[in-house]
Amino acid sequence: MATQAALSLGWFGLAGLWLLAAPLLGVINAPACLGSASDPRLLALTHAWVLGFLGSATFGGIYQLLSVAVGEELAWPRLAWIHGALHAVGVPVMVAAFLRGNFSWVAAGGSLVAVGALLASLNMAVTIGRARTKDAVAWAFGFSAFWLSATVIAGFLLAVNRAHPVLPGNSETWLKVHAHLGVVGFYLTLLQGAAFRLLPMFTLGDVKNWMRVASGLGHTQAGLIGLIFAIAEDIPVARIVFGATIAMGLAMSASEAWSVIRSRRKRVIDTGVRAFLSGAGALAVAIVLGLMLAAWPDAGDGFSVSGAVAYGFVAIVGALALAVGGMMLKIVPFLVWMRRYGPVIGKEPVPLASKLPSPLLERAWFELHLLGLVLVLLGLARSEAPWLYAGWATIVAASVASLLNHGRIAGHLWRKNRTLGGNAV
Repeated sequence: MATQAALSLGWFGLAGLWLLAAPLLGVINAPACLGSASDPRLLALTHAWVLGFLGSATFGGIYQLLSVAVGEELAWPRLAWIHGALHAVGVPVMVAAFLRGNFSWVAAGGSLVAVGALLASLNMAVTIGRARTKDAVAWAFGFSAFWLSATVIAGFLLAVNRAHPVLPGNSETWLKVHAHLGVVGFYLTLLQGAAFRLLPMFTLGDVKNWMRVASGLGHTQAGLIGLIFAIAEDIPVARIVFGATIAMGLAMSASEAWSVIRSRRKRVIDTGVRAFLSGAGALAVAIVLGLMLAAWPDAGDGFSVSGAVAYGFVAIVGALALAVGGMMLKIVPFLVWMRRYGPVIGKEPVPLASKLPSPLLERAWFELHLLGLVLVLLGLARSEAPWLYAGWATIVAASVASLLNHGRIAGHLWRKNRTLGGNAV
């Protein structure tokens, strides 16, 4: 794990850049949130969050946690560095091209991102394949690797389709397919597995019912396969049925996660875990919005336009950003401590890993982010840009607090030996 700390920290550093850039794009392009979900400015904002911040942070977590989850070293660490380089170049090219409405360059940047993601999927699959035993967590990583490949291939074809039509039917339909492959297939599947390694680690709780974990994962996978078919074929009843199946699977996972929380031996729930749990609450809101849109897609232009944007916003900037951001609050201090202080235990005084971050800055990020979510949603509900500007500006402030906190943590990597008093171990 120590050898992979530098790799994961590099990915988290890239995520930090996008954590600031993504909400700044929100401020600049706030009026686009009141338009169509296929507006190029909104697509740029979406990919800044999904690929820029969430993608970078998630891959940083994968390259550290996968080995823990399956009990095997990462198959090809150098391949993960190549993936990082492709991702670091490809995502800004994509976002800039979306902003300019140049889909040829979107495809060019997307090809770099897609190749990197396919390399990551291969790396994950080989690592999981070497594992002697495979539990529900390992299967979740494996399924997420498959959906990651499907997502980037679909996204690349969508970009090419703008200039040279290669996909049958309506591009709006394929955009919905692409979005659900990424959000549900890759991110939520991964969280369904990783949560049951991370929550017990950070709360000192216990997973009581592994069958419920596996059943929740199975329902989500079956529901997603059906939902993709229902969206592609435009079958409203099937969209509701399979959407409800996904919701049932996530509810099973949430129920077992709550059992872990209830069994915790660490009584105080810190900001990182609270953010993760708040992300689960935001996900419940997104599911309700999604089922409403599936049941009443033509219930008025205002509802279908603002409702679709609100659905994506709550799922991405609400549920996923809170869950991933919360886990970063726990993982980054551990990685920095392991890299800087692990090799010198017994040779010099070292601080506790829990003393590296600032609790005040952690709370500032969490509370400001929640406030920003509420303000943006008010803007969408009222169709008023000033609320959107205020919401995105508040999320920018939250990101600044987060970056100051992570900068404080990263500063330990270059800290010289000194007496650390009561915080030493």
